[in-house]
Amino acid sequence: MPSDEAAVVVFARWPEPGKVKTRLIPHLGEVGAARLAHELLVRTLTTVSSADFPVQILCVDGAVDGFELGGVVDPMQWRVIPQGSGDLGARMAEVFWLVSMRQRHVVLVGSDIPALSAEILGEARRALQSGVDVVIGPASDGGYYLIGLSGHHPALFQEIQWSTPAVFAQTMTRINSLGLSVHVLPECWDLDREEDFNRWQELKRNAS
Repeated sequence: MPSDEAAVVVFARWPEPGKVKTRLIPHLGEVGAARLAHELLVRTLTTVSSADFPVQILCVDGAVDGFELGGVVDPMQWRVIPQGSGDLGARMAEVFWLVSMRQRHVVLVGSDIPALSAEILGEARRALQSGVDVVIGPASDGGYYLIGLSGHHPALFQEIQWSTPAVFAQTMTRINSLGLSVHVLPECWDLDREEDFNRWQELKRNAS
């Protein structure tokens, strides 16, 4: 029987030049885009660690040992597992299935959300533990940056137009059609475009 403890899963890609933040390569170059991806990943892992989830998992697209040998994660704090095959929905559905066999409540989050906070993650965990079926964080581009489930609901990841502005709306329609209860988190923006990068740099300058 799954534990009532909550798990958090960070979905990430190894920050290899030419393979990450491709929309920013014309502005930053392949190496600069990879450095940005690395910076955002480390920031995400630090933020997630501060949210005090009992179980922390990094689910990676790339060699698992690369993340450990590259010093991105501490294997004593994080369990590192590979992403499966198929489109984004298939890969997310698979990791939810795997983790939900041990933990009843699972929160999955992306690795490029500058506004992600321990408070948002805590709100997601508390919502699930209070009995909500689904918690979701809408992204400003029409997608979502976080989804959490109590139980396994693979239909939420099927027949969704991934990487389009319709993702959040289609997912909400699916949640409602399945009769699942939902808690919606504050909207956040992800960092994919040049204007997002400029916004991020301005935020860092103001914080210094």
